[in-house]
Amino acid sequence: MPLTLLDIAKRSGSDEVVGLIEEVLTVAPEFRTIPVRPITGTSYKATFRTGLPGSGFRGANEGVTPGNSVYDQKSVDCYFLDCQMQVDEAIVKADEGRIGDILTDEGIAALQSSFITVGKQVYDGISADSKGFTGLFANVDSSMVVNANGSGDTTHTAWALYENERDGVHFPLGNGGALELGEWIRQQVKDANNKSFMAWVNNLSAWIGLNLTTKYSIGCVKNITSGKPLTDALGNELVSKFPVGRKPTHWFMSRDAKFYLQRSRSATLGQKDSGRGDAFAAIPTALADVPIVETDSIDTRTAA
Repeated sequence: MPLTLLDIAKRSGSDEVVGLIEEVLTVAPEFRTIPVRPITGTSYKATFRTGLPGSGFRGANEGVTPGNSVYDQKSVDCYFLDCQMQVDEAIVKADEGRIGDILTDEGIAALQSSFITVGKQVYDGISADSKGFTGLFANVDSSMVVNANGSGDTTHTAWALYENERDGVHFPLGNGGALELGEWIRQQVKDANNKSFMAWVNNLSAWIGLNLTTKYSIGCVKNITSGKPLTDALGNELVSKFPVGRKPTHWFMSRDAKFYLQRSRSATLGQKDSGRGDAFAAIPTALADVPIVETDSIDTRTAA
C-alpha cells in the first residue's frame, strides 16, 4: 500500500495525533487514498521521457534512422500549510477534565480544518487559495474530459485519478515528510482591543504540494446534473482515454454525482421490493471497475 498523509502523521510518534487522525477520516477522503512522497527541501525536478528512439525492421545492407529519447523537466513545489491555535487559559482552567482534553479538541479541529483546506485545494487550486498549489481543474487536459452535457449553475464534476508516488498523482511532503502538531505553550496574547491575556497556543504545519505533472494522470466527467447524470457509459468513455498501464486507481465524486449514477443504473433483476415497486439499484462502489471515493471537497460549477 502507498504511504498516505495519515501514515505520515502516525510516524510523528505522538499518541495524541494518532487518536486525532481517526476523527478526521470522514471529512478528508483524499488523505486515505492519494499517496504521499516525502522529499528533502520544498521542491524537486521531475524528468519525463516524451519521445523514444526510432526502431524498425530492415533488410540486409540497409539501415534504420537513428534517434534518441526526448526528455522534459518540470518543477514541483510545496507550499506552507499553517493552522494556528489559541485557547484562553480561563477556558482551559474551567474545563472539568484534565488539561489535555480541551486542547486535544482544538487539535482535532486544526486537523479537520487543515485536511478540508487541502482537500478543496486538490480540485480548485489557486482559485481556492492563491498561496497554495494548483489543482485539478486548472491542469486537466481537454483530451481527458468527457461532457455529460448538463446545464446550469450547479453542475457536478467526477474525477478519475491515476495515483502513484512516482509518476502519478501524489502529495509531495517537504522538509523530509514532516506533518507537525507542535507542543502547547502558555504565552501572553492580545484581544481585539489590543489588551493582554494569557492563552495556550500551538500550530499544525506542513510543506505540501500536489504532483500533476503528467496529463494522463487525471481526467473528469463534467457538467453532471440530475437530468444529465453520471452513467456507466460516460465513466467507461473517460477510462478508455487513459493509456494502458496508467488506468485510474480511484474516482472522486460528490454525494449527488454518486446518487445520480446509482439512479441511472437499473435495479438488479429479481431484487425484492417488498411488494411496493420500490426496487432500486445498489449503492455504487465502482465505475468502470475503478473504486469510487465519495467526497464533499468538490464544489459544484457553472456549466462549461
